[in-house]
Amino acid sequence: MATSQKEIGELIRARREQLNLSQQDVSNGLEMSRGNYSRLESGQTAVSAADLTEIAAILEIRACYLLGEDTDDHACTHNDDIVRLYRGIRADMQPAARAMMQSLYDQFRREESGEDTSGLCP
Repeated sequence: MATSQKEIGELIRARREQLNLSQQDVSNGLEMSRGNYSRLESGQTAVSAADLTEIAAILEIRACYLLGEDTDDHACTHNDDIVRLYRGIRADMQPAARAMMQSLYDQFRREESGEDTSGLCP
């Protein structure tokens, strides 16, 4: 399981390269600068839950794959993955990974309840 930002960034980079996308291509999809995206990919900056979800969608993979929880990298992101991962969080996981999963789970629950989440920043 990828629990460090560096490991998550390595999985993102590997998938981006597999798709022959540039950092600029992905950063454009995220509406962020290439420099900020580069820092996410290198693990220098933590990936927010919202960015993780967006990156997974751009790279056409499951968010749980980027967290190292799933080896199936060929399916789109599904909210079921978020719920499954949240329920499986171990107490010894790094705090950043736990916080990221909590944020994803909370966002999913708000969407499930019909709450308007368009203006929320997880």
